[in-house]
Amino acid sequence: MRSVTNTSSGMGLMKCGNMVIPFDNTIEKGTDLYNLYNTNIHGKVQMQKMAEKQLIMWQMRDKF
Repeated sequence: MRSVTNTSSGMGLMKCGNMVIPFDNTIEKGTDLYNLYNTNIHGKVQMQKMAEKQLIMWQMRDKF
């Protein structure tokens, strides 16, 4: 039962025929692969805001 309760993102169960297989397919945050496969909308919005702030900082730096 621990495979279906209180699990982290990327973990779960697969049913293949009569077999139930637990899996752990977690991907380290901050990697290109994580950014590509991330479906957490809150995380994506936060990443977008951070990228926009960095762009503004670079643009301000280039003015001086």
